[in-house]
Amino acid sequence: MEYEKMKKPSLFSWNKFTFICGVETHALGDDGCLCSSPCRWRKQWTKNQCKNDYETFNKILRENPKEEHYVQIEKDLLRTYPECPTFASNVYYHGMLKKVLVAYSIYDVDLGYVQGLNMIAGVLLYHIKNPEQTFWALVETMEYQELRMIYLNQFKELKQHIVNIMQIIKLKIPDLHALMEELDIIPECFINGWFLSLMSNCIPIEYMPPVIDKFRQDGWQFVYRLIVAYLLYLKERLLFSNDQAEFLQYLSSQAGREVGAEWPDLIATSGKVYL
Repeated sequence: MEYEKMKKPSLFSWNKFTFICGVETHALGDDGCLCSSPCRWRKQWTKNQCKNDYETFNKILRENPKEEHYVQIEKDLLRTYPECPTFASNVYYHGMLKKVLVAYSIYDVDLGYVQGLNMIAGVLLYHIKNPEQTFWALVETMEYQELRMIYLNQFKELKQHIVNIMQIIKLKIPDLHALMEELDIIPECFINGWFLSLMSNCIPIEYMPPVIDKFRQDGWQFVYRLIVAYLLYLKERLLFSNDQAEFLQYLSSQAGREVGAEWPDLIATSGKVYL
């Protein structure tokens, strides 16, 4: 059944609705939200809208997903924020996330399920805590700023984004770019994941709401700025890399954790990066 053209109420209205967070690991913001930025992800729908939303979600789930999508979703459940207590070995959250991902794989017939969706859906579910609302939030997030397009046509648009960001790195951080060329670093080895997950593969889940907010507002230009700000933060350490393996190992396993509690400031100041 074709679901893509179904008209749904907008989940996000940046001036009217309040994001209900539920994160208990950092201080209250000025607006009473537990996130550092006022993220408006949970629409206060009318009862009829809620009912229709719930019924459509469950109608989608009554269909069978493609076997290859189902198998990959099962594998990726354990890879979704394994360091986060909410997801680590949590059958309840894994069950909700599985529903969201299976429903999306059926809903978006052209894309189905691809790796990276689990991280974005995981962020939304962690904060929204409701599978059907998370599903529609994922639908809108994927369609907004054409995020879903980077997964299609053999990643054609993703490849163009990598060309773009490498040109920016060459201009903004020439010494790091020169080292990458010297060490024969293949940028796809680490940049692919940044784009496909909107940086959620290195940013702690509690700090992700402003990333999705800013992406929705500014699109891929924000992602470019955030990547440049991140690499500038890591530059001195990266320049000490002796070989390709050390460079990539640091980026994949240590770098994000070392930023730690400074992520909110880094995300906020990335807007000052001039492209």
